[in-house]
Amino acid sequence: MRISSAAFLAASIGLAAAANVKGRIRANDILTVLDGGRYSARVTKSGEFELQGIPEGEWVLDVLSPQYDFEQFLVRVPSDPASPPTLHPHTPFSPLSSSTHTLPTLSLSPRASRAWTQREDGFTTQIKGMLGNPMMLLMLATVGGVVLLPMVLKNIDPDAADEAAKRRNMIARGDVGGG
Repeated sequence: MRISSAAFLAASIGLAAAANVKGRIRANDILTVLDGGRYSARVTKSGEFELQGIPEGEWVLDVLSPQYDFEQFLVRVPSDPASPPTLHPHTPFSPLSSSTHTLPTLSLSPRASRAWTQREDGFTTQIKGMLGNPMMLLMLATVGGVVLLPMVLKNIDPDAADEAAKRRNMIARGDVGGG
């Protein structure tokens, strides 16, 4: 079953020179796109794709895959329908490579596999994250002061408690300098 589609063909209606970009990819569950999705085609189970009705100009070919990383290519579609489109390796913001490929033999391979890891969200991880939050630390210090301060004041020496009360009264009256 061949599933090939060209997105946004309305942009290419009325243009005399249009090309089809065909190729094979050695991985599945992938979408090939030109210029960020202006034209797109799904890859079949056999690894083939076809971008149809591409007008004259230069286009960036991307292969979108959740499992693999692919290089970008610059596709040049000439104004002469008799000459085939060419493919150049493309790195953004760098000069074009001198190596070119003719598109009828386009075969793309992934350059790397993406290694996805699942983050473990156990109870201890959540508690560590919560206790590492500065607002939670301030809250724990405040609750500790409210709970622990009365306990400390209960166990203080009665003479020291009377002295502390006298000092509080002097501060409340505004007599800060005397002793």
